[in-house]
Amino acid sequence: MWFERVRALTLSLTRQRSVTNTEGETSFGPWLYDQLAEWPYFRTRPECLRLERTLDDRRERYTVFARVHGAGRRAVALCGHYDTVDVDGYADLEPYATDPEALLPRLIERLEREARSAADLRALADLRSGDYMAGRATLDMKGGLAVGLAVLERFAAQSQLEGNLVFVATPDEEDSSNGMRSAVRQLAELLPEWGIDLEAAINLDSGVGEGDDGKAVFLGSVGKVLPSVFFVGRPTHAGAPFDGVNAALLAAELTRRVEANPALGDPPGAAEEVAPPPVTLYQTDRRSRYDVTTPATAWCSYNVLTYTRTPADMLDMMLGETRAAMDAALRTLETRAAAYDRVAGAAVHAHAWTPQVLTWAQLEAQARSRGPAAIARMSALRHMLAADPSLDVIGLSQRLIEAAAREAGLAGPAAVLCFASQYYPQVDLGQGPRAKAFLAAITAGTAAIAASHSTRVRLRRHFPGISDMSFFAPQAAGAVEVVIANTPAWGSGLTHDYAAAARVGAPIANIGPWGHDYHQATERVNMPYSFEVLPALVWGVVNRLLSVRTP
Repeated sequence: MWFERVRALTLSLTRQRSVTNTEGETSFGPWLYDQLAEWPYFRTRPECLRLERTLDDRRERYTVFARVHGAGRRAVALCGHYDTVDVDGYADLEPYATDPEALLPRLIERLEREARSAADLRALADLRSGDYMAGRATLDMKGGLAVGLAVLERFAAQSQLEGNLVFVATPDEEDSSNGMRSAVRQLAELLPEWGIDLEAAINLDSGVGEGDDGKAVFLGSVGKVLPSVFFVGRPTHAGAPFDGVNAALLAAELTRRVEANPALGDPPGAAEEVAPPPVTLYQTDRRSRYDVTTPATAWCSYNVLTYTRTPADMLDMMLGETRAAMDAALRTLETRAAAYDRVAGAAVHAHAWTPQVLTWAQLEAQARSRGPAAIARMSALRHMLAADPSLDVIGLSQRLIEAAAREAGLAGPAAVLCFASQYYPQVDLGQGPRAKAFLAAITAGTAAIAASHSTRVRLRRHFPGISDMSFFAPQAAGAVEVVIANTPAWGSGLTHDYAAAARVGAPIANIGPWGHDYHQATERVNMPYSFEVLPALVWGVVNRLLSVRTP
């Protein structure tokens, strides 16, 4: 009933290469808009199709909004991103990475020749089975967009419509979710213009997990912050290591404490599922050239996921770990100075340093207290850096902290803690009337799929990876203030109207395709589930919410 149409749409979407932050991403939105403009429904109703440029974005890229309208104000949104991670991992098969039919035999041939790991052997078996479509974004997430388009198309073909269906295709999920952050703000204006109210939103991103764990509806999404620490040491000649404090040692001690530490995750029993522990995404010194002086400064960034902790909780947690790391590193220096004294017979000792640990808000206040000239210099630097397209958000944060440390006269050993990326709020379906109606529709829909397709679709509390769902989540008053105050790039490289989600007022859940190895060269989507079962499930949930009779 659905298979061939969803398969054809997946192939068409996948063949349009749209890697994040490339020209392909810029052109994809207008291309999709043109494709939809040729549908019979939109040929006669062009006002129901919109192409909107993303907001507060240094790059040119677009979101596509499509609305099929019927009686009443009730509406459901089907959402997904069209940008993809890069295709470098395909190596010599890179020219075929977005052409699934050309890629399949070549990828099988490579795996037959080179497969060594259990994952490679499983990929080979999957691709030989004929049940999987390989290629970049078949799973993450053009297969999901194809499902949304197929449901939209069938909805538009009904002779009598009750309710409204809105399709939203956004760029830039893989970098900083600028697409969805813009789309939520734009929806807050479009919905009153269209005279409709969202009852719910369905994110169509790929499922995560093996077997029944991956065939799932996710009723919420994990939250994420990127706590980052700028370390200031006391440089010394490499031949006199105990005369100073190496910033690299301070950074290394914090990473040792944080990396994959379950104790820094959600408290036991706080949530039905356990978020993955923190990992290090970035660790480097900040020197610009080689010499035999120890690094004066260093930088670390940590990916911290949570189902329950607030940003204030995570800031306090990381401040505690940073203080403990500084103390431990300085004790290590003292111990090793004494040991070197014993073996070398040299009168050396480590200095009794007094470390400082500050937040970005505290450092910025100290720098601004130096007077109007310091404020003017920092403002000019911020303006210049914000206009530099070569700087990512982390690079912008590093430069701003370095400048503030100079203005404040910050002496090491010291550490400055900030948030150096977009804050992704955790999402929960909630307990309001719309959330309860949405959950009832999902529960009935999965039961119907079990009966009609002999397929069990699980209900899971949280999507374990960051996703665009986060920006549909209304935030409690004051919840994001600590983020804004401690994000150096806020207002320059990062911004979001967290109140927009409350104006949209819709619960969101993720109902997407299932497969394996997204972001890898063996990325593949399971076609029987994703092209037949999934659209039937989404169609059933939409119908139940809008009271449209299922054909």
